[in-house]
Amino acid sequence: MKKITLFIILLLSFTSYNNIIAQSYKYHRIETYATQEEACEGNPSDNIKVKINISNLNRLLNVDGFYVIDLGNNFNLGTRYCKVLNRHEGRGDADFDLNGSSVIRRVEICKFSTNNYHKFAVYDTKEQACADNSNGSAGFKIKVNLAIDNLLPIGNTYLIDLKNNFGFGLKYCKVLARYNGRGDADFELYGGNINTPINCIVDTDTDGDGILDNSDQCPTQAGPPSNNGCPIADSDNDGVPDSQDNCPNEFGPLSNNGCPLPSGPAKIEIERVIIENDSNEEIYKYDVNNTSGNSSSVSLKKDNFYNIEVIIKNTGSSNQSKVQFTIAESKDNKFDATSDCINVGANSAELDVNLSPNDTYKYESSFNTFNGIGQCTPRSSGYLMIQATTADLAFAVPYSYSSSTSLKSNSINFPLNIIKLSYSVEVYNFSGQKILSKAVKSINEENKLIDNLPTGIYIIKSKEGDRKVYVD
Repeated sequence: MKKITLFIILLLSFTSYNNIIAQSYKYHRIETYATQEEACEGNPSDNIKVKINISNLNRLLNVDGFYVIDLGNNFNLGTRYCKVLNRHEGRGDADFDLNGSSVIRRVEICKFSTNNYHKFAVYDTKEQACADNSNGSAGFKIKVNLAIDNLLPIGNTYLIDLKNNFGFGLKYCKVLARYNGRGDADFELYGGNINTPINCIVDTDTDGDGILDNSDQCPTQAGPPSNNGCPIADSDNDGVPDSQDNCPNEFGPLSNNGCPLPSGPAKIEIERVIIENDSNEEIYKYDVNNTSGNSSSVSLKKDNFYNIEVIIKNTGSSNQSKVQFTIAESKDNKFDATSDCINVGANSAELDVNLSPNDTYKYESSFNTFNGIGQCTPRSSGYLMIQATTADLAFAVPYSYSSSTSLKSNSINFPLNIIKLSYSVEVYNFSGQKILSKAVKSINEENKLIDNLPTGIYIIKSKEGDRKVYVD
């Protein structure tokens, strides 16, 4: 009976001892790195994972915490920077046991309180630094113990004030190598004011629309800023956006809401007639655009000189290559080439003018009243007939004639002229900047001006309306 009692006591004592021993271990699974830099960067290829039972440890190590631990000869690891992945009280299925005294200290893995060694390649300009892609071979090499919390990444370039060291001052510095702690450096430097790295990406504008590629939603297609650099839909390429084009699939000018102009022949209309005496006094006026000052008739006197100015316009849809100007005298307001006297003006001729639609021209002629009205026999009243191109376009000016003389001593010869009125063409690039302004006299001259522009997309503003053109 005594032997049984003693055996039970010994068994209970042994069990209690084993429980005490078991509870003194704490299982930890950790991720280990050889250097603090590797631990800070956390690259999977740099770490070794192990499982350890740690004895004589007051409490479990913090999950995700970093500790400097001496792992001894186990797996030839030695002292490493260790990140705790998981842990629990008691023993576990570990790779090896370790005494708690091997846990040296906890560390803030990406913070450093001492100078850290950095090797730089130094350049005078950003362009030099960005162009040197061969491990800094073109830069001047320096070694610096840099007082900075975080190691600077290798390959990045920073603008750093190197003070008077080597007489450098402010330079572009590319990081070639670095490690925690002091090293065999050329000098020491405070690094707390080092800002973000230099961006070596070159700002480009591939489509030439004035919007840099990094801000352009369509970097290979030209478009205005209002459309984020993307082309504005213009299905018929007439310069009128589809959103404003009443005929999006038919070419037409902005003045006609993007629709084609009516097809048909040229149409020559007389827009203005001015008659002046030899004192340059206006004695007759007709203006289709300003009818309030129009005259009803003109009074002519014997022995005077008169100048006639006529403005014509092609309001048709086709070119008019030739224009015939004739000034005749008629008994009524019907032009009749067989019966009317056509020798009022200085001369009459068919002129090669190549009038495009909406082009405007000025014609000038003259006559005197020494021997009639020009070479025509005067009446007390009649009509001066101004013909442009065809008889049905003749313009009738009622006149009265007085035979009282008012002879001038000087003879004046007014030549026949036909003058094309000029208008302004303005050219803008796709950013809205005006790059050219020039006066032209016809749509043909306008088109030649556009054809001579460099390749690109332009906004053209003229009397033809605003439109977008692409020059290739």
